[in-house]
Amino acid sequence: YHVFFFFNDTATTEIYTLSLHDALPIYTDNWTINFSSCQAGYNYVFVKVKDNADNETTSSNYAFYVKKDTSAPSVVNYQSGDDTWRNTAGTTYNVDFNDNLSLLDFVQYTVWTSTGQQGDQVKGWTTIASGIGSEEYTDNWSVDFSALYSSYNYVTVKSQDNIGNFKVEEDVFYIKKDTVVPNVANGESGGDDNWRKAGRAYNVDFSDYDSLLSSASY
Repeated sequence: YHVFFFFNDTATTEIYTLSLHDALPIYTDNWTINFSSCQAGYNYVFVKVKDNADNETTSSNYAFYVKKDTSAPSVVNYQSGDDTWRNTAGTTYNVDFNDNLSLLDFVQYTVWTSTGQQGDQVKGWTTIASGIGSEEYTDNWSVDFSALYSSYNYVTVKSQDNIGNFKVEEDVFYIKKDTVVPNVANGESGGDDNWRKAGRAYNVDFSDYDSLLSSASY
């Protein structure tokens, strides 16, 4: 009594064999396949049964199929950085996600003050979209601007498919935030009490250590 299975008309693999004196009229044990031999995607399993008189039955249709997905989703980054200093929310970013096997489940982002998820985590893992159920997520998306650190913010993303494979892509882009007004250091406090018949230079300084100074006027 011999039972075999094979994928898509490729080489057969024997599941079970008995010597003549052990032969049984029926075999009902559940059996496994060689999962490592499966390709990514659909695998159609055909079966062949042979008795001890060399009578043989081969299924003309597949008995069942196995869907294999051991690959993490991919991240397609069209957004290397945001070199414009921002003082308001509303900017969207172009980072896409793909999974063409078990399909995307959710995508998330987190924000740190330094590269490689180092420094301070200013925004924990936050869902961009969930229950996606498609091969692609291509909508541009925004971050929680109010949570960002005043200076550079490095955005890391995570995508997970419906079987639990996931990928973390660090530092897909950065955001430069500056909502702090420039500082004025007045060294002339109280005024110039001397009457003058010609001008002089005055000691009033300006500073901005984030986006830096662009102009000063009086």
